[in-house]
Amino acid sequence: MKQTDPGSASISTHACRRRAVRLKAPIGLFVTFHDSRISATVVDIGVGGLCVDANAPLRRDVLYQFTLRHGTHELTCEARPAHCRPRVGGIWAVGLSFECADRQGEVEAFIDSIMNGQIEFS
Repeated sequence: MKQTDPGSASISTHACRRRAVRLKAPIGLFVTFHDSRISATVVDIGVGGLCVDANAPLRRDVLYQFTLRHGTHELTCEARPAHCRPRVGGIWAVGLSFECADRQGEVEAFIDSIMNGQIEFS
């Protein structure tokens, strides 16, 4: 098989920068920030972080604590915003990078639980 030119693939600029694959947030995945002023909805998630639609901009120099819940699975973690962009309707798209390297196994187990919940056997 002939090797392709690295520049010829059709990959979005976000995919080139991202270090881990992201999964579209399934129904039933909830995030609760420990700062009760912040409410958000998960857009996508991966072992490196997540993207949320938030009610307010999040500062890049702040480490945020939150709890993710999916079914009976729960993960409390910290993350730092990598980007924060305004969207229509006063919503903010925020990309968060996990800051819990010492708990990477727990993050991976949580992501696995989400993936396992998406697989249906017939």
